[in-house]
Amino acid sequence: MGETEKSILAPIQQILDKHPDIRATVSVAEGSLTCYTGKSITAKRFFPAWLLDEDHPLVQAAKAALPSSPLSHYSFCTNASHFCAEAGIPTIGYGPSEESLAHTVDEYISTAQLSLALDGYLALLDHLLV
Repeated sequence: MGETEKSILAPIQQILDKHPDIRATVSVAEGSLTCYTGKSITAKRFFPAWLLDEDHPLVQAAKAALPSSPLSHYSFCTNASHFCAEAGIPTIGYGPSEESLAHTVDEYISTAQLSLALDGYLALLDHLLV
């Protein structure tokens, strides 16, 4: 947590600087897409990591609400990269289905997972809206 583009690129650049025989550059990739309006957007593909300490009040409330859900992490990106890492808004992730399906073409959720998630969301609300 706390990484910036510069802090990620600097160690790689230092290695390259020590080996002038290696001709390479290091940078953050950029991506482009065309919106449904036809407008084209180009942006760097850098999304800062975020993590709340286990003793953070939000994490503790979530643990109390969801005692059978282990603490873990996502292996994919969420908007929390902005909200938690950049804007400083404490954020947790919670949701149904399998992580490996997230943001895929064939993403799906079973009705049993949906029902369990609903129970989890209601429990979170009970613990967070005190």
